[in-house]
Amino acid sequence: MRRIVAGDARVWRAAAVVSAAMLALIAWQLLIPRDFYTGTNSVRGRSVVATVPPGSELCVPELSVPAGTGRVEFDVAAPAATGLVETRVRTAAGVQTGSVRDAATGSHKLAIPIGPAAPGSAAATGTVCVRPLQGPLDFRGVAGLDRDPAPLLGGRRLDGRVAVWFRPPAGKRSSLASRLDDAVDRAALFRPGIVGPWTYVLLLAVAIPALWFSAIRLLAVAPWRRPRRLMLGVTLLALVNGIVWGLITPAFDAPDEPEHFAYAQYLAETGKAPSASPDERLPLSDQQSLALQAVRIYLYQEGPDGKPPWSAAQERQWERLAAALRPPPARDNGGGATSATVHAPAYYGLLAPGYLATRGQSPFSQLEAMRLTSTLLAALVVALVFLTLAELFPRYPVAWVAGALLVAFQPMFGFMAGAVNNDMGVNAAAAGVLLLLIVALRRGLTLPVATGAGALLALAPLFKGTAYTFFVVAALAIALLVTDRERRRLTPLLAFAATFLAVELSWVLLSGFFDRDTFTTPSGDSPVQSVSILQNPTGYLSYLWQVFLPPLPFMTDLHVETFPFFHIYVERVWGAFGWIALLFPRWVYVVALAGMAATGALALVALRREWPAVRSRWREALLLAAVAIGVVMGVEAAFTTLTPRPAIAEQGRYVFTALPAYAALVVLACLAFGRRRFPTALAVAVTLVVGFSATSQLFVFTSAFA
Repeated sequence: MRRIVAGDARVWRAAAVVSAAMLALIAWQLLIPRDFYTGTNSVRGRSVVATVPPGSELCVPELSVPAGTGRVEFDVAAPAATGLVETRVRTAAGVQTGSVRDAATGSHKLAIPIGPAAPGSAAATGTVCVRPLQGPLDFRGVAGLDRDPAPLLGGRRLDGRVAVWFRPPAGKRSSLASRLDDAVDRAALFRPGIVGPWTYVLLLAVAIPALWFSAIRLLAVAPWRRPRRLMLGVTLLALVNGIVWGLITPAFDAPDEPEHFAYAQYLAETGKAPSASPDERLPLSDQQSLALQAVRIYLYQEGPDGKPPWSAAQERQWERLAAALRPPPARDNGGGATSATVHAPAYYGLLAPGYLATRGQSPFSQLEAMRLTSTLLAALVVALVFLTLAELFPRYPVAWVAGALLVAFQPMFGFMAGAVNNDMGVNAAAAGVLLLLIVALRRGLTLPVATGAGALLALAPLFKGTAYTFFVVAALAIALLVTDRERRRLTPLLAFAATFLAVELSWVLLSGFFDRDTFTTPSGDSPVQSVSILQNPTGYLSYLWQVFLPPLPFMTDLHVETFPFFHIYVERVWGAFGWIALLFPRWVYVVALAGMAATGALALVALRREWPAVRSRWREALLLAAVAIGVVMGVEAAFTTLTPRPAIAEQGRYVFTALPAYAALVVLACLAFGRRRFPTALAVAVTLVVGFSATSQLFVFTSAFA
């Protein structure tokens, strides 16, 4: 037992207390009886698809009606109380009818009981018809046709899909835990052939608990292990955690993942980048379009009640269709403009080996292979964070491990590590740049460090334009080096400049071949083309102020939301999964905000307490502060507008290029408790984040499949 629970007893005690509280909370959530869905047609309510007058009938044909269904639910809107609404469900087993008096107004969910629960043990194909009798009713869904038969209004085909959910009879409830057996079957659909229900039993029962335990154990033994073994440990944990996320997240259900997949597929198939501006080409290949129609991603995403297909029959239907098409669906006839094609091809080139290795397999195998590339880049970020903290806290291996684990298990970082998105490419490049600049400030700028820093700094924006902030960071580091007589060396500075210019010149020569501008932001503009600090400093400062604080009397109110900071840098940093659709209850984010505020306050206490050590490393501290603040300012500069914006555009994950700086801040905050209690404080912080990561994985899994 001592070998299993080895290391610092203080770490184990603190972790045990926090873990017990979090596990109790997880168990409570899993065991609460609650209403649930027996099935859905994987359509979410996005817009009004049909307005049904009184007495008219809306029918949705060929729906899979699950056994045990006792209610049919719709997303509706009504200007006034509708009154009586009837429904009929026709299957081979017969007709079930029901009615309900709808007294609600505005947008709401309407659940209509249909008599006895649907019999049998399997879903039955049927038609659901709805007839409001006393007032008109708007039915919501997604506009546009799909391969499904169109809904009918009075016998007339509609251009859209109506959102339908199925629930058990009223009053019947069950816990999430009792539905996990169905969830593992549903999660295994539309995955690589090797993946099955057993995979998710293994993930839930073994992998996630093992990650939790291993992270604590690595922290506990940190003072007695060699640095290389510690770095290997945190890197492997990050890798496994990213793989878990990649298998839990439904296919293509991550921000713009279909578009990033399309870019990588076209580049791998043709050697060319897709169009950066609209032209006659299709945005997606026929192969990918067929796969996206099968998983219905554009019909169910962006809504918390949207669900991927749960039926194995739908997967078999896609398999039969893909196999029967002659010629087979083309993989190389995409290349049209999408939201991802404004980017340079650096990240997508890294995806090519994974894609080509699975080229003869399904798009879902190709997707998982590409997700693995993002996971490898995330593991690299964690290794670089470990090395950065080793430079900043050279006498505290426990700090190196803790900071790396805080990044590895940050829930949104882990989620994006299991997705195809160029965020992870720019995160890795930025972490590498920051590490080399910290090394230069601490030890002096050597030729290898200068060459690496110059090359990485030039490469970083080719992954994503959010890296342009690091040009300012690098300029500050160079200025600090030049003013430091002990570390001022002309030859390495020249090497840094020469390497940077060589990479930039190489891209200038290559950018024409890929039909890309030399300098572009994530929106496709040049870094100085849109409203920015340089073009409109007062407008930028007003926008930046209003992200964090209410507008002053002389300012134009630019945000609909009262507190944009909360949505951007709390919700979207700590847990906005899927297409920013799956959110925890608000109290979770309030607790996270309190933790962020406490971390900042404790960091100030630690600064005073450890001032002699901080003063001796003031250059590194200044650079980290510039990264932490500058990245946020850079994100806001990219989204500044002078007119009111109806919805928040910024994503909190855009600041993950500064994750090494934030990890250092948390480690510093733990020093506020004194060096003797330092490991205990780190254990509490790490266990909270690791536990929240596990909670997030269970939350996404059950939200999608249970």
